[in-house]
Amino acid sequence: MRVSTVLRHLVSQNKVRFSEGGFDLDLTYITDEIIAMGLPATGNEALYRNPIEEVVRFLELNHAGKYKVFNLCLERSYDISMFGDACACFPFADHGAPPLSLVRAFCTSAKAWLLQGLEHVVAIHCKAGKGRTGVMACCLLLHVGYESTASAAIALYNAKRTKDGKGLTVPSQRRYVRYYEKLLKTNYAALDHPKRTLCAVGVGGAPLRTANNRLLLVFQQHGGPQPFRPAVLTIDLTARESRRSVEEGHAGPSCAEPRAAAPVCLRCNVELQHDVRMDITDAYGDALARLWVHPALEPAEATFVLSFKKSESDMEVIDKARLSEGFTLTLYFAETEGTPAPGEPMQAGADGAPGAGDVNSEAPTVAASSDSARIIQGQNADATSPAQELAAFTALGIRDSTHVADSVYYDAEDAADDDEDAPADPQSLPIGSPASPAAATHLSEEEVVHA
Repeated sequence: MRVSTVLRHLVSQNKVRFSEGGFDLDLTYITDEIIAMGLPATGNEALYRNPIEEVVRFLELNHAGKYKVFNLCLERSYDISMFGDACACFPFADHGAPPLSLVRAFCTSAKAWLLQGLEHVVAIHCKAGKGRTGVMACCLLLHVGYESTASAAIALYNAKRTKDGKGLTVPSQRRYVRYYEKLLKTNYAALDHPKRTLCAVGVGGAPLRTANNRLLLVFQQHGGPQPFRPAVLTIDLTARESRRSVEEGHAGPSCAEPRAAAPVCLRCNVELQHDVRMDITDAYGDALARLWVHPALEPAEATFVLSFKKSESDMEVIDKARLSEGFTLTLYFAETEGTPAPGEPMQAGADGAPGAGDVNSEAPTVAASSDSARIIQGQNADATSPAQELAAFTALGIRDSTHVADSVYYDAEDAADDDEDAPADPQSLPIGSPASPAAATHLSEEEVVHA
C-alpha cells in the first residue's frame, strides 16, 4: 500500500470511504442524490486528502453533467473550473454553526439543482467532510422532505457517513439542525420573533486554579462568511474572592479536580438578534469553550433560561484541561420590550438578588464581589470612554477589544486543527455563485431572507 494511501486512511479516521471501481476516496453517499466528502485537495495536501483530480474523475465518470459541488470551507479554495464551474460556495468557520440565513440559501440552491433533473446530485464538502458537511447535509435532508425530524436526519447522516455513528458531534451544529426543523415547520416565521434581551449571565463550576482572567465574549451575527466581529459584549468573569489555587496547608493541589470557585452572575442588558456566538476564553483570547445560539428559535415565552453544561456536552469544549467537568453557563433572556434601558439598573431585593418583578427573577444571587463580573466593552452597556476602556483592557493584559475578538476568531480555530491555515480572504469566496466574487460578504436577495 502506498504511503499516500495510508495517510489518507489515517486522516479520514472514522469516516466511511468509497472504495469501488478503482477509487479510494473520503466520500459517502448519504442518499442517492446527496454526497458527503472531504476536501478536493491540491499540492501537498492531496497526499493525505482527496486529490482534486480523482474527485473530478469520479464525478465525471458517475454523474457527468449532473453534479454540483458545494464548498463550505472558509479556509480553503481551489480552481472551480476543474468542475466545469459546477461549484458554489457557502463558507463558514471550522467547528462552527452556520448562520441560519446561510443554511436557507444553501438548501434553496441545492434543492433547485436537484429539481432540474431526476439524476442530479449534490456533492457537499468542508475540509474533513464531517461536521460542517453534516449540518448542511442534515438540513438539506429536512428541506427536501427526505426526513421530517432533525433527530432522524442526524441519525441517517451519522449511520451513512461514519463507521461508529459519530458523525455530527459538535453540540451547536446539532442544535442548528433542530433550529432548521423548527424554521421549516413554521415557514420561517420564527425568524420574525422580536429581539431578545440578554439580562444576565451565570457561570458556575469554575475551578479555583482557572477562575481568574476568564472572559465571556458575545458575538452578534451580521451576515457574510466572517460575521462575528467585533464582540458586542465582553465580560470579565474573574472571581476576585477566590484566588487560591492550593488549599491551606498543602504544597500542591489536594485533588485532581480543584474546589470550585463561587458561582458568578452578571446582570447585563444587551439586545440580541439573529445568530449569536459565545466564547469562554482566557484573558489572551484563547478559547476554552464555545457555543452558538439563535434566541428567536428558543422558547417563545417572554422570559426563558438556557443552561449549558460541559458534563452534558451542551457546548464545544476546546481546552478540556482548563474547564472543569462541573462547568456551567446559564443565560437569562427576556423580550426586548419592557426591559430596562441600556445603563439602567435592574431592581433588586434586599439581598441583592433580582427582585420579584425582574424579568430574570430566577437568576442566582451574585456570589462574587460587585466588580467580579465587569462589563469591559459592550454596545448596550454603560457608556465607557475610550480611555477607560483602554485602561480596563490594559489591566487584563489585553491591548484593546479588537485584539480579543481577533484572537478568539483566528487562534482558537487554528488550535483545533494543526494543519489549519488562516481563513482565506472572504472577498475571494463567492457565496452561492462562482461567477460573483464581489458577493462574498452578502447573500443574494433572491435566495435568502435574512434571519
